[in-house]
Amino acid sequence: MSYYECLNEYLIRLSCTSKELAECTGLSTSLISKYRNGSRTPKLDSDSFMKVITGLKTIASSKSISLDSDIIYRELAGELNPYQLNYEVCLHNFNRVIDILGINCSQLAKYMQIDVSFLYRVRSGNRKPFDITQFFDLFANYLIYNYEQDKGNVFHDLFEISSDVALSADGYHDRIIQYLNQNHDHSSSFMDDFFEKLDSFDISQYSMLFDSAQEQTLTDYYAHGLPKYQKKHYTGIEGCKQAELDFLKAVLASDSRAPVFLFNEVSMESEFTDKEFYTKWLFGLALLLKKGIEINIIHNIYRPTKEMLLGIRTWLPLYMSGAVHSYYFDSKLHGNIKYMHCTSGDRALVGEAMDGTSDMLYYYTCKTPELSYFQCKSEFLIKHARPLMDFYFEERDYKQYTIFLEHEHANTLPWIEKPEFKNIEFRIKDNDWVMISRIQEPKMHFVIYNEKMIHAIRIYLSYY
Repeated sequence: MSYYECLNEYLIRLSCTSKELAECTGLSTSLISKYRNGSRTPKLDSDSFMKVITGLKTIASSKSISLDSDIIYRELAGELNPYQLNYEVCLHNFNRVIDILGINCSQLAKYMQIDVSFLYRVRSGNRKPFDITQFFDLFANYLIYNYEQDKGNVFHDLFEISSDVALSADGYHDRIIQYLNQNHDHSSSFMDDFFEKLDSFDISQYSMLFDSAQEQTLTDYYAHGLPKYQKKHYTGIEGCKQAELDFLKAVLASDSRAPVFLFNEVSMESEFTDKEFYTKWLFGLALLLKKGIEINIIHNIYRPTKEMLLGIRTWLPLYMSGAVHSYYFDSKLHGNIKYMHCTSGDRALVGEAMDGTSDMLYYYTCKTPELSYFQCKSEFLIKHARPLMDFYFEERDYKQYTIFLEHEHANTLPWIEKPEFKNIEFRIKDNDWVMISRIQEPKMHFVIYNEKMIHAIRIYLSYY
């Protein structure tokens, strides 16, 4: 239903003419007639719009008809703004999309049949479109017309539209309008922090990542109170944190040098915010690598983007040891029950948690029959996972790196440089991969294959 249809319904209900409404509102009869035939619509929250609502309420009261002003407002406003657009939010995202896609404002204005100077005033906040719904409808149609066919561009990354998904024009339009009307975390601070850590990382400091006092305290922690039991259950958030630390203690105390396997779908938010646990956990991983134990980890890339990148940022210094191999699943394994699964040569820690709750149960064991099954499961999971990223140390892996470049024809792809970074550069190949390269010693190259991470990095590089 349109604004004029909704207005006419009210007037019919009130047995009211255009002249009566005009006299009650102080607006001209010709303007009311134009509102009724759809040739004009008032601006949302304009004086004219509010006068019509007040007039309808006044006429209803004079005829002893019960009408609620708030209901009249919502219904008429909804027809002026059928998507219930928040103009300030939409304008912010409108400007961001123009910047990211590098849209030519003259061409956009021509398509929208408005003067380019008016478009610039809208962008600066000095003018507001007469009909905001029509304005953003036209903008969405412009994007679809100019960008929808190019499946490899930033357009699909920005609106999170998979190149494998066939959307109708209406489907694209709805996705764009939905994006424009939502608050997004456009802060660059976290992504900046993510890359600054990599940019400034000193490989010579890798050994422990902690100062000498911390190192001694943590070394003592892992040297004492080692688990003596063959199996044990842990419950609750705090109990399960202890389970993870006990597992690391047990592996470090073991004579086994077999690789450690780690997979955890359970939310890590409480772990990242618990500084004491986080420090102990990170130190335990560093000790594993120092002991010569390789780590195979399947990252849960279906976490919120910030949590996922925070986890991977934690691992980046550990990756630089060359003894960590990362994987991911390209689809979610489970629903509302999240699982964790960790094994070593002679230890296992498995568990589960109900999503969104603190209800969880972990189980530690070193009993042979159970251990054999859990180790087989680790191998099964690795077999069905995909590499999350590859690492090439230029000196150590020069041959493999050269083969990769030749196979991917990457030499034809330009580097993307950001002046705020002195030690890293980027290279992107469509939606296939992103390469992050350290240009100072030790030179190394991270090749990321996961679409979600590629999306986050592409948008970051396009806008900031």
